[in-house]
Amino acid sequence: MVNTHYIINQNNHYFAVTGNDFDADNLTGCMTFQTKGEMYAAVCARTGLCLDEVNWFEIILIQDADNNLWTEIDHSGCTSLDDGFDTVQLYSYLTNIRL
Repeated sequence: MVNTHYIINQNNHYFAVTGNDFDADNLTGCMTFQTKGEMYAAVCARTGLCLDEVNWFEIILIQDADNNLWTEIDHSGCTSLDDGFDTVQLYSYLTNIRL
C-alpha cells in the first residue's frame, strides 16, 4: 500500500510525500501529520497565513514504483527535477530545503 506523509520542515516548507520507501523517523527537525488538513492548520499557525494562502501550495514528492526514485511536483503540476533522487537524498532535501 502506498502511503502519503504530510510534512513541515524547520523552514516552514510543507510537503506531501507519497511512496513505499519512506520512513518519517529519518527526518530531522520536521513535523509530520496524518492528514493534509492537519498540516495546513499547522502551516497557518506557524506562518500567520490563512488557509486560502497555503491550500494546494505544498511541494509534492512521488516515488516511481519502477525505479524507486523520487520526483518533485510543484503546485501547478510541473516536475522540477529531471532525473529524480533516491530516498537518502529525499530525507536531506526535506530536512534542509530553504526556498
